[in-house]
Amino acid sequence: MAREKLFYGVLCGALIATVSVKAASTYSYVTISKGQSSVQSEAVGVSTSAKYFALNKSTSSGALDVRAYACWVGWPYTLEYSASLQPGDSVTHYEPQDKNSSFYVKLVGNGLCDGSAYVEAK
Repeated sequence: MAREKLFYGVLCGALIATVSVKAASTYSYVTISKGQSSVQSEAVGVSTSAKYFALNKSTSSGALDVRAYACWVGWPYTLEYSASLQPGDSVTHYEPQDKNSSFYVKLVGNGLCDGSAYVEAK
């Protein structure tokens, strides 16, 4: 009985630690390659601001759309910033929020782009 309690206690602690680390993520990176229509990062937060960075590599054949999303805790995500990057262009965007929020970035390349982006909760 004591072994069983110890086992379940360790298992429960490991699950809580895993969930806590996942929920506390402050950084997410994503890449898009030719042939992919769109990709999005994991959500990061919780924080009152975030930094977004995106790059459309010079090897791309078209514009890369960058979309930065945020949501207050308990609310749906909304588009906070968007930009269209030509091949070789990059952009950095800082997003302030009035309340604790989560953030993610989406790249839309329509199969023509090689690029990357990250979002970092500050």
